[in-house]
Order: sequence, then C-alpha cells, then structure tokens
Amino acid sequence: MKHFKIYPLDLGTITRDQSAMAYMQKPGICLDYPVLAWYLTDGDRHILVDTGGEKATGKNREPYVQTKEQMIDNALAELRVSPSDINAVILTHLHWDHAGNNRLFDHAVFYVQRRELQHAIAPVPQQKKSYVIREIVETDYEILDGDCELMEGISVMLTPGHSPGSQTILVTGRDGTNALVGDLVSTLGCWEANPPIPNGFLTNLEDYCVSFQKLRAIRSLFPMPSHEKKFLEEKYYE
Repeated sequence: MKHFKIYPLDLGTITRDQSAMAYMQKPGICLDYPVLAWYLTDGDRHILVDTGGEKATGKNREPYVQTKEQMIDNALAELRVSPSDINAVILTHLHWDHAGNNRLFDHAVFYVQRRELQHAIAPVPQQKKSYVIREIVETDYEILDGDCELMEGISVMLTPGHSPGSQTILVTGRDGTNALVGDLVSTLGCWEANPPIPNGFLTNLEDYCVSFQKLRAIRSLFPMPSHEKKFLEEKYYE
C-alpha cells in the first residue's frame, strides 16, 4: 500500500494569550503560533486538510500576519500544486483559520462532520466571530456522521471538545498513525502533559476528555497539531 506524504503549509502567524491556546495556562503571556494546513499525496491523490485563514479584517481575528508567500495558493505552488489539482478537502472543523479559503478549491469534494456544520451555521453568539459564515454556506459538503474510513490510508475520528464536530484525520504512516488533530491539541506540549491540556477555546470539557481517551487508545499515534511550529522544520512527514 502506498503511504501518504504529509506536507505542512505555513499560512501565517497568530499571536494569542497562552491561556487561549492551552486551557487555564499562564494567562497574560502572549506567544506566536503558526497557522498550518496540510497537503497529502500518495502520488495519485491530492488531498488538503483544512484551507487556512483568509486575510484577517477587524480586531476579532487580529493579530494575524500573513505574507503573500503564505497565502494557501502560493504555498501550494511551492510544491508545484494548484488548487484545481486538489481532489478532496477534509476539514478538521470550520473555524475561520481552518476553513477560510474553501472557495479556491472548486474541483474538490469537501468532508465535514454534520455536528460541526450545524453548529457553525448557527453558533452561540459568543462564538459567532470564529466562523466565516459566507465561506461555510457557499461550500458543498459530503456530510459525515462520526468515525469512518474515507479512502485507503485515511480515516476520520469524531473528536469533539474544541468545537462540537471537530474531527481528527488519521493517516496511515510508515511506523504508525499520523493524527492531524486540528485544534483539539494546540501544541505538542499540550498533548505531552498529564493529563493532556485542552485548547483554551472550547465548547465542552467532558467531550474533550473522551476525545483524548479515544486518541490515547491508538497505538503508535503521532499527533500533528495545527499550531505547532515544530512541524515547519521538515518539508514533509510520512
């Protein structure tokens, strides 16, 4: 069986209070975090996990710094890939920095959890600013209900907590399972803590604990958070 190579896409930098990224940890300390999406290919299939954030406007998404080279179409071009090459887009969740450029991928099938879409279309008022409603409603989706295999080598696991329909993308690797966890885990430090530390932005702490248990049960798991700068050290992972 072919293995997918996983290429991290550097789509800019957000600056956030540490407690916003790690539940109740060190409030008042601001750090820079990368915004990552992931390009997956086995040589035949071209898959994107998340579409990143559109250029921030307004203080509800600032500070967010993105150069021209970090726009997702230009980041893909560095890999000699165009948006029209992408066959499938798997969204970990629908927050603005993960589903902000859906419109660019008009040849792709989009996968999202039903619970995530329902919440994103009508979020609670306190979380409305986390979504680009226009981008969400103008995208056609293949709706998922829980854990399933999407194709050989790639499956999804429903892992709510950060948002009601957050999902982890599980990619069969050479030595284990690569887990693209979205924002369920902000950084590797959050995962390595005992117990693991949730994202500071969450919808249900009990769901979070169950999701962590599901991931912990997977042997040879290699978590790959969407805001971990370590993953910019290598061109690809497999």
